[in-house]
Amino acid sequence: MYKRIAAILVCAASVVLFFLNPAKNIQNVSAGVLIWATSVLPALFPFFFLSKLLIELDAFGGLSTLLSKPTQKIFGAPPAASYIFLLSVVCGYPMGAKLTAEFYEKGALDKTQCLKLATFCSTGGPIFIIGTVGGVYLKSAAAGAIILVS
Repeated sequence: MYKRIAAILVCAASVVLFFLNPAKNIQNVSAGVLIWATSVLPALFPFFFLSKLLIELDAFGGLSTLLSKPTQKIFGAPPAASYIFLLSVVCGYPMGAKLTAEFYEKGALDKTQCLKLATFCSTGGPIFIIGTVGGVYLKSAAAGAIILVS
């Protein structure tokens, strides 16, 4: 009950603050959308496309089968976790969360398993880390690669 009241108060305060200086808020939102559209989207779009294609072609099926035993031993997770983990590492966020939800909805995972998967299947993808973080924000793809492997 208190959480709900707190959430309502935060939302109401946000609306009030927005109306105190709407021009500045609109300017800031526009700047944020512009940054996203000119740096994040171009770096991620090709990878979104390729990762969807690889998923549809089930390119990771065989490899995830090979990784199912190590995944079970290392993480104590069910065999399906290897597929989710592999795609999470390759495709980045939110693929791990999306696949975990899909497997839960299909009944392949229970709630406890999903919570466990959420701890290690929510990662930044290599293209985002190298391209956006390294290339766009740090102006060095090499710095992004260092962040990726660290």
